[in-house]
Amino acid sequence: MKKSIFIVLLAVAAILGAVDGPILRVDVKAGEAEGVIAVSTRMGIATAFEFPASEKIRDMILGDPKFWVAESNGRVGVVRQLKPGVKTSLFIFTNRDVLYTFLLGESDAEGVVKVKIENTGAEKIFEGEQKINEKTAEEGKEEERRQRANYSYKIKDKHYKIDACFDDGIITTIQLDPKTQIKPAVFLSREKDKLEQVKYTEEDGVYKVHYVLQKNEYFILKEGKKVSVIGV
Repeated sequence: MKKSIFIVLLAVAAILGAVDGPILRVDVKAGEAEGVIAVSTRMGIATAFEFPASEKIRDMILGDPKFWVAESNGRVGVVRQLKPGVKTSLFIFTNRDVLYTFLLGESDAEGVVKVKIENTGAEKIFEGEQKINEKTAEEGKEEERRQRANYSYKIKDKHYKIDACFDDGIITTIQLDPKTQIKPAVFLSREKDKLEQVKYTEEDGVYKVHYVLQKNEYFILKEGKKVSVIGV
């Protein structure tokens, strides 16, 4: 039985954009599903429950698993009625910790082929949470790099106030005083009075230099006649 329902699931998922039967749209603007959503069904017609790409089905629970069957691939769930005249509740729990409650059963209305969940407001909330989580993860990685970093650098000719200089074996981070108005360029010096271009990025006074100094090498921070030297 499960095999046949899974085949139905794949078939429905393949034609979701081209169904001819009634579509019930559920717009969850606040990011929460409130109340019980009634869905009219018909014997012989599978009903698909489609969620936005960012929302995944974690679990589907039928109140009457004897006369109803359900299957899900995470994005789409499919429910089919096995006996006429029997109603059931359906609970769908998603990765957003939202519980959707449906009441399925036959009625005078035409059977619904697809229930489409549209979270117009919740999408923005979820995207905001994702950005916060990504930023927190990146900050955690940066702190980990700092803890493992090499801080054994010497700073000379302090025209620019350098709050920190360290490397993680691949990238050298140079952090200027946040009050620095004019940001200097960074060069690599292996020989006296000879400057070489070095790849780096700068944002808010924090330089990420794609090089780690070796013995007798220096980073030169230079803007006009103002120069600061970093060595090991």
